[in-house]
Amino acid sequence: MKRDIAKAERGGVNSTGMLDKLDQRILNGLQINPRVGWRTLAEALGENDRTVARRGQRLLAAGIVQVTAIPEDALLGGRIPVHVCAQVPQGALEPLAEELSARQDVRTVLATTGRSRLWFEVVTPGDDGLHSMITQVIPDLLVSDDLRTHVALRTFSATSNWHAHRITDDEAAFLRTGAGIAPASGSESASAAQLDTLELRILNLLQHDGRVAVSAMAEELGTSVSAAGRRLSALLSEGRVRVRAETSPAYFGLGVEAQLHLTVPADQLESAGRYLARRAEVRYCAAVTDSYALLLDIAVPEVADIYEFITATSLDLGIVHFEVSLITKTYKRGGLRKDGTRTLEFA
Repeated sequence: MKRDIAKAERGGVNSTGMLDKLDQRILNGLQINPRVGWRTLAEALGENDRTVARRGQRLLAAGIVQVTAIPEDALLGGRIPVHVCAQVPQGALEPLAEELSARQDVRTVLATTGRSRLWFEVVTPGDDGLHSMITQVIPDLLVSDDLRTHVALRTFSATSNWHAHRITDDEAAFLRTGAGIAPASGSESASAAQLDTLELRILNLLQHDGRVAVSAMAEELGTSVSAAGRRLSALLSEGRVRVRAETSPAYFGLGVEAQLHLTVPADQLESAGRYLARRAEVRYCAAVTDSYALLLDIAVPEVADIYEFITATSLDLGIVHFEVSLITKTYKRGGLRKDGTRTLEFA
C-alpha cells in the first residue's frame, strides 16, 4: 500500500513535456477552482488526500501552474484591450518581445508564424487613451510597415476561463459548487462599481498569490479574518475579480497553439462566437474591429488538428475566409512572464 501511494505521488513531466494523467487532473481541477483546498480537490477526483496535496504543491512550486488574479477592466477606469499584430525585422523579434513583456500595460506577448511575427495585447486607459495608444504609444514601441490593431468588441470566451477537460463534468461541477465563483462565460458584465481602496489591496495580494489564505490576507490588510473573507467572497461571486490558474496547454498534451482570424457572415457573428466558445480547443474567442470579425486562440495536440478544427467549424458556421498563425513562443500571458515573474497592471 505504501509503495502504491509513493508511486502515485511521483508524477512529474515526461520527456515530451506532458504531465501524467493524475497531475493533469489535479491541474485541471485548479483551472476550475484555483483556490480549492487540497482535501476538497482530492474528494472531487476520488484520490488520496496526501497524494493530491503533495502533487498539487509540487506543481505550484515548480511553476507549472501560477495562480494569480485579474479584474474586470470596467472596474479600473474602463480600460480597453487592444490586440496588435506586427511584422518586425529579422533579429528584432526577441529583444522587442522581451521589452514588451516588461511593460505593465502589456498583458500578453506571443511570437507567431505567418504575416505577423509578433502579437501582443496592450491595455489602454479608457476611450480617451485609445487614440493616443494607436497613434503614439504603439508606434513608439515598434517600427513596422505591416501593423494591424484590433479592439475587442465582444469577448465570447477568455483565456482565463479555459480548462483542459481532463476531468468529468460532474467533477467540475463539484469543484464549482460552493466555490463562490461567478459564471465564467467570458461575456458576463460585472457590477459597474469601481474597486475601492481595500478591494484594490485585496486584488494586489491575489495577483501575487491567488491562493493566499484569508487569514494571511486579513493580517496584511489589518482587518479581521471575517471581514477579509466577506470582501473576497463578494469580489469573486460578483465576477469583479477572477482568480486564474495560468499554465501551458502542453502539459496536457496540447503542444500546438494557434491564432485564427475568421470571417463569418455578419448575421451569424453572435451565434458563431457562442458556438466557438463552447469548443474544447478554443482558449480565447472575441469579435474584433477587423474584416476577419473573429479572433481565436486554440490549443490542439498536433498541427494536423488545426486543419480538422477549421474544416469541422467551416461546415457548421459557413466560414468564408480564415488566416492561421502558429504560436511559436509565449513570452507573457495574462500579466505573467514565462520566467515566472509578474508585471502587474493594477499593482
